Amino acid sequence: MNGISTFLQLNSALITGLLGLFGALAGVIITNYYNSKNSDKKINFDLMDKDRERKFNLRKEIYLEAVDSIVDFEAMLGAVATAPSLDEFNDFHREQTKKLKKLELISDMDISIKVADLSAHFRYLINYILTAKEPIFKIERELDELMEKINEIGKKVEWFDNGGAKSYNAKAGEEAKLEYLMNIKLGQELSAESSEKVKLLFHEQHKLAMYLLDYFDNISGLIGTIYKGFRADFGLDLFDSNRHDLSDQINLKQKINSNFQEAMGDAKNKISSL
Repeated sequence: MNGISTFLQLNSALITGLLGLFGALAGVIITNYYNSKNSDKKINFDLMDKDRERKFNLRKEIYLEAVDSIVDFEAMLGAVATAPSLDEFNDFHREQTKKLKKLELISDMDISIKVADLSAHFRYLINYILTAKEPIFKIERELDELMEKINEIGKKVEWFDNGGAKSYNAKAGEEAKLEYLMNIKLGQELSAESSEKVKLLFHEQHKLAMYLLDYFDNISGLIGTIYKGFRADFGLDLFDSNRHDLSDQINLKQKINSNFQEAMGDAKNKISSL
């Protein structure tokens, strides 16, 4: 024991220095450890924050594209009844289906279910339009054929009225006159038939347009609920959100009605001119 005591007494300064050095070294190690740990946490937090921002921006882009697509689809309903072709409408719907499928994939469960429901409504509308437009297209083709015949007869009548048969002999002139009278009668009959075709066409177009408008009324509440879900997901102020949703529906319906009235204008003009 005396040897140890003597050693400690002789080397107390050295031992104290070594203990201080070890303590300082331990402090540095501990500090570096916690600094490294905090740095890792900060890096992980920054990465998660950037990932959240990236996902938010992605969802925002998909949400807004879906909203634009829904609005465009609803606005097109007013013009579908009188559209000469459904090619543009079908191309649009294919692109819209992709956007809604993306929306189903990235949105929360509640919104995803409602979007899937809305997509089903849109698919039904597409199938209904395809079915309802076929007899309308048939009437339009028949009307075009009638108008071609009327134009041909009109040219023959005009030729006779302008003295086209003056150079004919008496017999040929009488035959030309008889044909002229027959053409007038036939033209009147075809004009009456075309007038009825136009009225039938307008009736079928109007019936389809009104059905689409009524159907939109039935799904407008679902669309408003989806918009409300978008607002909630973005953390927007939901104060008086019912008023906003109602405003959305009113604006969309007004746009559809405006397109409907414009689209039906040509058919009305055709009827009034006959």
